[in-house]
Amino acid sequence: MNYVDNETFVAALKEYQELNSDKGKWLESYKDKLLVKFKNGKIKQEKLDAGLEFYEFKKQFFKDKLVRMSKPKTALEQKVHDHKISLLKESLGKTFLLIAAGRMKTPQFVRYPAMVREEMISDATYIMLRYADRFDCRRPNPFSYFTQAAFNAFRAYLNAKKKYSEKYQSINFIENLDTILTNNNNGLD
Repeated sequence: MNYVDNETFVAALKEYQELNSDKGKWLESYKDKLLVKFKNGKIKQEKLDAGLEFYEFKKQFFKDKLVRMSKPKTALEQKVHDHKISLLKESLGKTFLLIAAGRMKTPQFVRYPAMVREEMISDATYIMLRYADRFDCRRPNPFSYFTQAAFNAFRAYLNAKKKYSEKYQSINFIENLDTILTNNNNGLD
């Protein structure tokens, strides 16, 4: 498989959202952040309305899902359920890996060393799988949503690396300050 089939992708996402153990604890935080962004003028009314509509849809979805999940399962049903989840995670993981690897081929990322690119792809794949529940399956194109998620994961990785690098350089400078001062004093004598 060298491309992402949209229909298969949407079907796998829907099934994964139905079967996984996510109970929607993130929803209230999502709504609060949405309202704060609107209050601060970072998003417009249309975006707020769409976000609140998504919130209500997901709230009902998780309410229905909890009712379905509360029914006891036999050991065989649980085993089949766990096997389906495992297969879905593998399938989605491969799809997310393809998306991240494809996004990595853009000119802004190809200049990084292979090891760094592999770490970025790995991080992006993890983030996409972690947030697969937050995709609105009523939308027709999950590819664009997850491509943007991969891009955001790449940026977050690079920002974290830059922050770490700056801290390391300042610590390295402080640790070597004695050597620098000694060398400068020797030159003045």
